[in-house]
Amino acid sequence: MIAARLAKQNYTAPKIVQELEEVKKLLHCSFIIKNTDTMSRRGLISPFLNNILNTLWLRPVLKGKDDKLGASRFFLGSEKQCYEKYIKKEFKNNPHVDKDFVFITYAGMAEEDLLWIEELPEVPQDMLEDAYGAMSEIVETLDYELARMVVEQLKEYKLPPEDDDRFKRIQTRLSQMDWDGIKNILAEKG
Repeated sequence: MIAARLAKQNYTAPKIVQELEEVKKLLHCSFIIKNTDTMSRRGLISPFLNNILNTLWLRPVLKGKDDKLGASRFFLGSEKQCYEKYIKKEFKNNPHVDKDFVFITYAGMAEEDLLWIEELPEVPQDMLEDAYGAMSEIVETLDYELARMVVEQLKEYKLPPEDDDRFKRIQTRLSQMDWDGIKNILAEKG
């Protein structure tokens, strides 16, 4: 996906390869597991350790790095509490996450768990107005990174449908560096 995005921006093949090598350094893979029974059955941890982890409601986070997988930390609490802590911690520790390229796998998760994970808080009205004001100023300076930051920040909130549509179109125009298109979208707001 990243290569396709770069190709649309007319990057040469060697430049795309160079950019992808840099992106590989930023890739992060981790996941939280709800219990360690499978790890115990496969002999990755002892049955004794498995009993301790399950008794104390400790849920490990496994992290992949350099083709190796290991426990990076543990969360204490119910499944939902641990999922919430994990999600918050991952985004807090990685503030420059490009949310266009976040892959969330959910093997074996119940439908109700997926639904609460997808819920976003409503955007505060003053934040939404500030975002529109900032975009109006940014579009005049042609500051791509700042514009991207505003759009990314809004993805953490549920927007009213018309604003959600507007910012999705702004994001599309931004990826095309179409500043006039962004101005036209902002003008719709009136």
